[in-house]
Amino acid sequence: MLTPLLSCARDLLEDRLSARELFTRTGVDLLLAQVPGTRDPFGTPYPAYMMEATATRDGAGLAARMEEFLAEATERGLITDALPALDHPQAQALWALREALPEAEKRSGGAVKHDVGLPLSAVADFVTAAERRLTDRHSELSVNVFGHVGDGNVHFNVLAAQGIDRVEVSALVHQVVAEFGGSISGEHGIGVFKADALVAAKSPVELALLRTVKDALDPQGIMNPGKMLLSWA
Repeated sequence: MLTPLLSCARDLLEDRLSARELFTRTGVDLLLAQVPGTRDPFGTPYPAYMMEATATRDGAGLAARMEEFLAEATERGLITDALPALDHPQAQALWALREALPEAEKRSGGAVKHDVGLPLSAVADFVTAAERRLTDRHSELSVNVFGHVGDGNVHFNVLAAQGIDRVEVSALVHQVVAEFGGSISGEHGIGVFKADALVAAKSPVELALLRTVKDALDPQGIMNPGKMLLSWA
């Protein structure tokens, strides 16, 4: 349902869309357990939640468009329930749920984090496939998925379990990312911890191009010295 819902929102809300945030029931349960004062946004638990944020100077026109979008999405069976934010405090309360997810993960014991990018049409299938692949191998694992999926960015975080090999978990997730034509890094870059994963994911030609760009921008190696690019020389 995710891809048709994104398409429906894009068609009816057009450039009024300013954000699209996805999170799942796992995330809501984490918030309820770990963040004091959290309230379930709906009386009924649902497997997944989508936040659609809009911005425009035409308040009346936006309200009409949003009503049209919700009616169309409901009629097509793309959504089951909706909770419009009628004022700024209500909008802030909904955003607080999304923004508290990393802290809730930390309080619960941490997570093996993956910041990945996927084609929009592949996001839902990737999440299903990667979660199934993980739980087939480690039934005790659970996954907290969230992110601003309007640009294909997904935080696929595996809630930490005692004794689990974090390197093995990440390698499996990155393998599924590659199968769906995605990137092992979305908004946060490669850093140090993904250095080996990048070498495995990219061809020698691509790595050479990265080295060329690095050398062109930083010929003396003074920007972020001692980090991963030096190991490719």
